[in-house]
Amino acid sequence: MSFGETHMDHVCGENLEHYDKERPHQGIENEFVNDPRRRSVTQPVESIPMCEIRSSARLGWLLKCDWRKSA
Repeated sequence: MSFGETHMDHVCGENLEHYDKERPHQGIENEFVNDPRRRSVTQPVESIPMCEIRSSARLGWLLKCDWRKSA
């Protein structure tokens, strides 16, 4: 297996697509609700059935993205 300019272009392109379109954007309104350090005692945790979760992967599962199935 060789790692040349074409391979580097592919890896960088996949990473750029993931970074721009798929990664979870962590802003003020998008916190990890399952993180006990950020959750108050009164805030409920929503459970999502596995059948409603979709995922995609790039670069042999090095970059993974999960999302909830649309209605």
